[in-house]
Amino acid sequence: MGVEAMLEAVDLVKAGKAPKIKQDEALATYEGLCRAANAKIDWGKPWEQIDRLIRGNPAPGAWTTLNGKTVKILDATPMPAKTPKEIGGKLGEIVAVEEDGFQVVCADGRMKVTRVQPEGEAKAPAGDFAKAEGMTPKSARFE
Repeated sequence: MGVEAMLEAVDLVKAGKAPKIKQDEALATYEGLCRAANAKIDWGKPWEQIDRLIRGNPAPGAWTTLNGKTVKILDATPMPAKTPKEIGGKLGEIVAVEEDGFQVVCADGRMKVTRVQPEGEAKAPAGDFAKAEGMTPKSARFE
């Protein structure tokens, strides 16, 4: 439905027939700038909220802390849990470390982190970061 609506809207604009509806200023709102404080990942939130925060925040960037250092999470894949047992850890805990990334526990599943930017460093594959930090399952936890 969304793609069809977009195509219809483009056709209406091209034809000069798009409706021009004046905004009701009484209903308008203002969205302020996203600041770093708004982009901190709360691992106690559902995977869907964390995923949206990561994907929707290229600047200032979704971030978390590990051992007191800020780490931006640039790419991650949600891993929704079908049962509570699949969550398998504490909120923010790294429960799996793989060559291409690591898995972090959130409220209703896990996020597989695949690209990061540690504080003061360049962007890096999450697997390389995990190796450099000596991460093993259950050895580290994001705050």
